[in-house]
Amino acid sequence: MKGLLRRAAAALMAACLVSLSAFSVAFAAEEGEIPFATEGTPVEDENMVTMIKQTAMQLLGLSREELLVQQAIVEDSGDEAMTAMITALLDAKIEYGTPRAIDYSGAQVNQVEDGTYTVIIPVTYNDGQIRYMVNVDPFTGYMQVAFASGTGEADNATLGDQMKEAGIYSAFGLGTVFIVLIVISLIIAAFKLIYNAQEGKGKEEETSAPAPAPVPAAAPAPAPVPAPAPAAAAGEDLMDDTELLLLITTAIAAYESVPANGLKVRSIRRAKDARWKRS
Repeated sequence: MKGLLRRAAAALMAACLVSLSAFSVAFAAEEGEIPFATEGTPVEDENMVTMIKQTAMQLLGLSREELLVQQAIVEDSGDEAMTAMITALLDAKIEYGTPRAIDYSGAQVNQVEDGTYTVIIPVTYNDGQIRYMVNVDPFTGYMQVAFASGTGEADNATLGDQMKEAGIYSAFGLGTVFIVLIVISLIIAAFKLIYNAQEGKGKEEETSAPAPAPVPAAAPAPAPVPAPAPAAAAGEDLMDDTELLLLITTAIAAYESVPANGLKVRSIRRAKDARWKRS
């Protein structure tokens, strides 16, 4: 997680640096495309100012169809200067579209070092404000046209002002990076809280679930019932052996009229299987 956070911070820092450098390069490229000087002494002659401003407005007022016609004419004549001017106007029509507002009163006319006049007119399009610039040579009638983004205030800025502006942009970039890092940290912390909440919810569900009914233990096998002792046979004489012996002796003596004292008594025991009963 820490490695991911570091990579995200490095990527955001690189993006900020690239965006700042791209802004500077694009600004310099646009300024470098202007083929004539724009800074000079403000013109105080009202007639000259009005004439140059009206000339610039007439060129800006040409429609796309009119510019196409003029482009075909100047290309056939071989006038490279006029061809470049018409091409610049036509490209602006294609790229920016129709102007939404023109700050005619805010137009500035300067006389540059080579004696030519440059008029700068702020024009607002759908994509923002554009500086429409026309350079006019009053002696030859040679004209050049250029478009640049922005208000042009950076042209007169000193090195200190430019460094101050660069510091402001850098501060904004670093602030953006830190804000994004804070947001990423909060998101990571939220992930941890979500994980803990889900884990606690799972534990609660496990606790609230009813415990399964215990499986009853198998009943112990019944003890073997001892077999009942065989019942005594019906009519079996259960008298003691001595009594039986006396009884038999008395009976014999009575039958033979012999005194019981002269008899020899032998013990008679009962057989276990009692075969005589079955026979």
